[in-house]
Amino acid sequence: MKAARGQLLLALVLGLAAGCSGLPPPMIGSAGPELSDGQANAQYKALLQRYSAQRQIYVGLDTICFGGVTYESPTFREARIRRRDAFQADPPAKVESDVEAARVEGEDFYEFTLGVYMQNPRFDDLGLPGSIWRLALVTPLGQVAPTLVKRVGHADVNTRAYYPYMGDFWTVYQVRFPKLVQARAVVPPELSTFTVLLASSLGKAEFPLPTQ
Repeated sequence: MKAARGQLLLALVLGLAAGCSGLPPPMIGSAGPELSDGQANAQYKALLQRYSAQRQIYVGLDTICFGGVTYESPTFREARIRRRDAFQADPPAKVESDVEAARVEGEDFYEFTLGVYMQNPRFDDLGLPGSIWRLALVTPLGQVAPTLVKRVGHADVNTRAYYPYMGDFWTVYQVRFPKLVQARAVVPPELSTFTVLLASSLGKAEFPLPTQ
């Protein structure tokens, strides 16, 4: 009996030697603000859930990284802009102007908001020369490299008004991928999902997301 239990424990440990999990990370920090309109909050959260994916990378029993990615699709981008302008009590004309500006801005690229929490801060070097991490958008064309990886800063209670899965010790990145590579569409019209890949010697995480 003891031998069997020992073999089971060994199998579990070996199974956890390196990998990726979709379990949500623990939340550290105050919850993000909510609008007074409960229906608007619920609609926004439904869109956020649709266009977001969360993963964690672990080696053995140690978690290396918690990560979350939100695809800034035209639908979600508009909802986020309207939510921000509602918090700021902007007049209707300003809201519509902001929505149109965001639509035009997003025409030439696929944009994602990436949040990561690294157990060891020295590994939080995305976008820097010599980074241990590689980001890619995986589509039928293969793996497409980003044109922009911009460190926005640390998440806080304001960040969680829009991305509530990011705790206080997370770092927020803006990531953009081209829509065309050598005059070919990166995402064919019939494609329903694509995947953001985050990979290094410490492990990899894949974030599958809807294209529409």
